[in-house]
Amino acid sequence: MGRPLAVAAVLVANLAVFVAAAQANQGPFGMMTLLGYALLVWTAYLTGLTLPARTDLAVVVGTAFAAAAAQVAAHPAATPQHVSGFVVFTVLPVLVGRYLAQHRRLVRTLDAHNRALRTERALLAEREQLRERLRIARDMHDSLGRRLGLVSVQAAALEVGDLPARQSEAVAALARSARDAVTELYQLIGSLRGAAADGPGADRIPALVTEFRAAGVAVSVTGDPDAPLPVAVSRTAYRVVEEGLTNAAKHAPGRPVAIHLTRETDVLLVTVTNPVTAGPTAGGGYGLVGLAERAAAAGGFVDHRVENGEFRLVAMLPTATPDLPPVPRLTRTRLALLGVSTATLLFVLMPVSFVVGMGG
Repeated sequence: MGRPLAVAAVLVANLAVFVAAAQANQGPFGMMTLLGYALLVWTAYLTGLTLPARTDLAVVVGTAFAAAAAQVAAHPAATPQHVSGFVVFTVLPVLVGRYLAQHRRLVRTLDAHNRALRTERALLAEREQLRERLRIARDMHDSLGRRLGLVSVQAAALEVGDLPARQSEAVAALARSARDAVTELYQLIGSLRGAAADGPGADRIPALVTEFRAAGVAVSVTGDPDAPLPVAVSRTAYRVVEEGLTNAAKHAPGRPVAIHLTRETDVLLVTVTNPVTAGPTAGGGYGLVGLAERAAAAGGFVDHRVENGEFRLVAMLPTATPDLPPVPRLTRTRLALLGVSTATLLFVLMPVSFVVGMGG
């Protein structure tokens, strides 16, 4: 049996209590009458809390008025008090229950809305990353792929020519390297066009540093993110360190590289520094551009500059997801105060006012 029908059943029992009290010729605030009022308040509250259909609400209201009619028939002189008492004991609990029910429904709706917003934000970030991967794959295919293909064809043409033994071996090695480079390039393009790969995160930074140290780069590391990081932030931190080490090895060979990892309350600071060389550096800086785009997708930013003869690559990455607007909730204290005030009004102030009114 649903809760609205249960409420109606209790009200029918309540009606029987009022009729029995009237037949017993008791005063309006005898024990049985008080029991009837208590049942009336409780069932009226449940009626508002369950938000019943119109039919169920009509049953509840009709039963309440029948109980009021029984009391009026038993005590005609107190008709105004009985009528007003039944209105207050019925309407006020219904309103309280309805308020709490609507509050619960609002909380559930806001929770669902917040979950939908989080899902939508994650989907937008994933779509942006996919768009960036497709752009990189297209650029690599159109420019680098074409140039490597020409190198491979030209090396193959030299390979079939009549060359001395040493030159023939060198050309053959060049042709193999070109073919391998083309193969690896198209494998990389395929991975970029496919699903997002699980790239290395901040936990792989020590292994990356070990690789560069084995290659002869003097690397020092200070700090360590001692708590788990969001996936996008962890991967971006790894790429910042990788880009800084690669640039240092390429443009400032033999110079020391310092890596600083600083974990603040809501951000992770990654700093890579190395002394700059006097001569010009080659390269278009596309790695730094891509790094800045990756950091922006993770909610942070990247800055790079030369200060006091030192190249500094700094990334600030958020480690906490921005909070959505809090969902309003009734605290236990507010609920307790609401219950106490309602009970005081229904069971103390109203009965006393009726007794005083009838005594007058």
